[in-house]
Amino acid sequence: MYDQPLGEQFDNTLGDPIELSHQAITSSTPATAAEALRARIKAAFADVAAAGEPSLDALQRAAEADVEATSGANDPGTSRHWSDYATDELDGYAGLLPMLSVASWRFHLPAFLLASLEKLSQPVWETGLPGAVLFNLTYAADDRVWSRKLLDRFQSLDAPQTAAVCAFLEFVSDNPHQEPLRGLDAEKALRRYWRLQERAQPTIAVGAATDGRAQIDAAPARSRNAGKTKTLGALMSVLRAPVNVARA
Repeated sequence: MYDQPLGEQFDNTLGDPIELSHQAITSSTPATAAEALRARIKAAFADVAAAGEPSLDALQRAAEADVEATSGANDPGTSRHWSDYATDELDGYAGLLPMLSVASWRFHLPAFLLASLEKLSQPVWETGLPGAVLFNLTYAADDRVWSRKLLDRFQSLDAPQTAAVCAFLEFVSDNPHQEPLRGLDAEKALRRYWRLQERAQPTIAVGAATDGRAQIDAAPARSRNAGKTKTLGALMSVLRAPVNVARA
């Protein structure tokens, strides 16, 4: 995810940059905190390009017609920048998030993050946007295909973008002016991936799978328990072995 180890990117004497930014944001007034977060998201994703991906408009039309979306002359929204989408418009596009490619997800992510901030105070029966965004930022180890797609997306972000996502989730987690479940969902996303140190995050490791797919280490703690598992297995083998009793 990073060009160099996490510990080498920042001066340890200054503390964790994500935690420091979170403290700076949450220590200010709610309005000021939200504005600071918006500015941070915009700055982190300012130079992200669409890379010829279909626009959300084209994807929505394709989904409604049950056909594959394409970019180009038939997609007038191809050149549309992520900042051009209106909040209510993105609310209607929230269902597209699981369908986006890695490049398209990275390009449109800041628009969805900013729109979610505008919708946080609305109840769930009025908007599904914040919930959809949080779901698509939450690592799920129980689904191998979906977890692989999530990791591909998460690891496509650079350090400032990752920090901006963390700041967004911390803001939602601590925001009292919203549906309580949204704060819990944000905390879950942080706990499963975004708040973890790089070495503890789930990773994609190419293994010798028979189907040729990459293997996902969905539980980093598994390696720490490997020795215990082998020891227990050996003990059970001994206990199950037949016992030969010598006859007098």
